[in-house]
Amino acid sequence: MKTLFVVQSDGTRRLEWRDTPAPSPTPEQAVVRVLAVALAWSDALQVRGEYAGPVPDPPFVPGHEFCGLVAQPPTGPQRSALVAGARVCGFLPGPGALAEYIAVDPAWLRPAPAHLSDAETAALTTPFLTADAAVLTVGRMQPGDVVAIHAAAGGVGRVAVQLARRYGAGTILATAGSPQRRLIAERLGADATSDYADFPQLVRDWAPGGADLILDSVGGQVFDDSLHALRPLGRLVTIGASSGQAPKGPKLPTLWQRSAQVSGLHIARWLSDEPRLLDGSYRRFDAITSRGDLRVPVASIHDAANVAEALAAVGDRATDGRVVVSLAVD
Repeated sequence: MKTLFVVQSDGTRRLEWRDTPAPSPTPEQAVVRVLAVALAWSDALQVRGEYAGPVPDPPFVPGHEFCGLVAQPPTGPQRSALVAGARVCGFLPGPGALAEYIAVDPAWLRPAPAHLSDAETAALTTPFLTADAAVLTVGRMQPGDVVAIHAAAGGVGRVAVQLARRYGAGTILATAGSPQRRLIAERLGADATSDYADFPQLVRDWAPGGADLILDSVGGQVFDDSLHALRPLGRLVTIGASSGQAPKGPKLPTLWQRSAQVSGLHIARWLSDEPRLLDGSYRRFDAITSRGDLRVPVASIHDAANVAEALAAVGDRATDGRVVVSLAVD
């Protein structure tokens, strides 16, 4: 089978497809034939070696978000609802999805919505689950809340803007890195937008008392500014650090003075440790996407030979929508 590796020689990283043996699953694992992999900004950073969180040293297999078919259900005595041929979607807690076959913990898999294509499923599942969990489960958004969403034209941000509006937010503030991307956020339902540097002023203008809920996937200075933009008892949910920079805060005196609540969110850990936490998000995912009114476009679909081009498009922020690599064989 074919597997994509990030390799390094003479200090330079490159991508290389290799012939590898089929995975040898444990009795508790399923084997999935991967059909489509959606690429995120974090994937581009990991390939470049610029990711702020943990990532294996080269050689490693990139990719996290996928749609595929169950090639082999678990063979162990523990019961599993998976059957051969079932169409599933999932998210790996570490890189490893860009391969023809992968061995997967069943907790990381759920049925793929029948009304979405393989590319759409790979592109939408993880952003929806992350945004929904951030807004409702962790962020505890209430109708009428002032909600601020960073990177609002990205995969998670686009969904978060739409869900916050759908779930009754009073005011939605959004940030993005260019006028064109800020216009996307406004079209999706944001009341006002700014670039990242002007975010504190945006909150002062629209919510002088501070925001009730802020979703941050940027990190660095944006996280620090967000902490100071909360109203008393406001909630800041951090879901990543696409800037590649760690924040300086939070410092305990700041949390005390603002009575702020800061929470982290990583759905892969939920899937591996407490998968039931995502049951409600999965139900809403299926119900909302079945109506066809959630807008997160697939910007481009690349075949395996053009995966470097696909990653470059994501890394250069050169697309309007998700970038997907198709591993399906006609």
